[in-house]
Amino acid sequence: MAKLNKKQLSLLKEMPAEQLMQIICEIADDNSQVKSFIINQYLLTPEELLKKVESEYKRKIKSKRFYDYYEAAGFFEGLYKSIILPLEKTVSARPDKTEVCCHNLLISFDKVSEIADTSDGSWMNYYNGVVEIWLKSLALQKNKGIDDIADKIFSVLSGEVYFNFNIFDKYKKELGYNVIRALREKLLDAGDVNSAVELSLYIRDVDFIRQCFDKIKFNQPEYVIKFAELLIDELCAGEAILVLNQIKDDKTVDHAGLRDKWAEVFALALIEEGEVQQAKTICLDGFKNRCDVVFYKINNRVEK
Repeated sequence: MAKLNKKQLSLLKEMPAEQLMQIICEIADDNSQVKSFIINQYLLTPEELLKKVESEYKRKIKSKRFYDYYEAAGFFEGLYKSIILPLEKTVSARPDKTEVCCHNLLISFDKVSEIADTSDGSWMNYYNGVVEIWLKSLALQKNKGIDDIADKIFSVLSGEVYFNFNIFDKYKKELGYNVIRALREKLLDAGDVNSAVELSLYIRDVDFIRQCFDKIKFNQPEYVIKFAELLIDELCAGEAILVLNQIKDDKTVDHAGLRDKWAEVFALALIEEGEVQQAKTICLDGFKNRCDVVFYKINNRVEK
């Protein structure tokens, strides 16, 4: 359908509000779809929108139909439109009730996965949308207290397998570093050292990560390498070399596909410490294993 042209838009702008109101009412009375669109998009209170979301969600998960691989993308796109878009409108006005709604959506995602194929990854747009609105709603309630917000996040994380922790890197400032630290302590108390370290990487807490590395020995090579990168940024390249040497012969580095990344960070640390020749050897070996441009760039940096 063609859009209104400039002349038509100009005429609309010149119309008084009462006349525009009359036009809208006439169109709505004449077309039930238009009426439904106007009501759902513009005339519902936040409370009404939340009730509509909850009702629509219950209707969806009660379905006896299974959406297969070819239908799943359409199903999750519809879920995004009927759930996420309305919640984006309620989060600022009613963060408390939006948070409760999102909490329920997150902890019941297994029910969604029971009625729709998730192998194509189309579910992630919907799920991540819920997570982002949930974190926004919590950030808007920081007046309730740091521990309260951290408890609410932990209650979801403790039973949620789909959650991607890197979202905290995006929302660390909105939530506040103190909330991140409080959440970190809860994860550490629960024995989840790797997740506690990951949060610490986002807020660049070198001292905490150092303590974990020395006393608890977190075992994810990805985090060890990121810790070394952080140490280099903090002008502690010598310590970064010691950290990287701890996993030099660790097979999990290779299994995780991180050997090139390890070599890259190790070479950079060596350069910072003035061990140029050793860094060049690392780059040459890395380039032989896989002709990655990163080793070429590091080597050029040394040559200059």
